[in-house]
Amino acid sequence: MSFIIVAENTTYRYGAKIVLENISFQISEKEKIALLGKNGSGKSTLIKAINRLIPSYSGRISFRFEKLRHDYPTDIYTIFSHPDEQILMNTVYSELALGLLQQGRKEEEIDAIIEKSLSYFGLLPYIHESPYCLSSGEKKKLLLATAFSLNPGILVLDEPFSNLDAKSKKELSLYISKLDCTQIIASHEYEYIRSFCTKAFVLYNHRLFIFDRIQDILDNPSFLAEYELS
Repeated sequence: MSFIIVAENTTYRYGAKIVLENISFQISEKEKIALLGKNGSGKSTLIKAINRLIPSYSGRISFRFEKLRHDYPTDIYTIFSHPDEQILMNTVYSELALGLLQQGRKEEEIDAIIEKSLSYFGLLPYIHESPYCLSSGEKKKLLLATAFSLNPGILVLDEPFSNLDAKSKKELSLYISKLDCTQIIASHEYEYIRSFCTKAFVLYNHRLFIFDRIQDILDNPSFLAEYELS
C-alpha cells in the first residue's frame, strides 16, 4: 500500500504544555480522514504541523510526493475555518489565477481551468466580482474551487461547515465528497462527514486514536462519551 503521509512519534509542546504527544499515523493516497476531537484537543495544531507551519515539533511527518508529482502539481492545499483570512485577491478570477500562475501555467490554460472550476462550483457568474461580496458559503466554495483548480495531492479542511446554515452545509458536503484526492477533515459536523470519510482520527488527552471505520466511533455512544465527542 502506498502511503502519502507518514507521521512518526510527533510531539509538540507550547511552552511547558504538551499539545500533541507521540502522534503516529499513515494515510494512503485518496483516503478521506475525519479528524475528530473536542475543542482544544490539538486538531488545529496537527493541521499546522502537516502544513509545516510549526517547525519546532519533535518526531517526523513525511510526505511521499516525488512519484506523484505529475498527477499532483500542488502538494497540500488547506482551507482554514475563516475564509476571509485566506482570500488574498480583489476578484474571484484573480483569486484562482494566483495559484495557477505560481504553478507556471500559461495564460490560455489558466482561463480554461478557472472557467471549469468556477462552473463546477456554481460561481462562474461571480468571476469578475470581489470575493469579499460573497456569502460565507460562497467563499468556502471559492476556496474549494481554488483547490480543485490546483489539483492538490492532499486537501486539508479545518471546520469547513462552521458558520453555515443547514442547506449550505449539505451542499458543501456534496462538493467535498466528489473531490478525488487525499483529504483530512477536522469537523464537529458528524452528520455530514460520516457519508464520505473512511477512517476517523481522534485526538484525546494529547494522543491519537485511530478507528478504521468512522462508523465504529460515531455509532457507539460509549466511545463518543469516552473521547468527549458527544
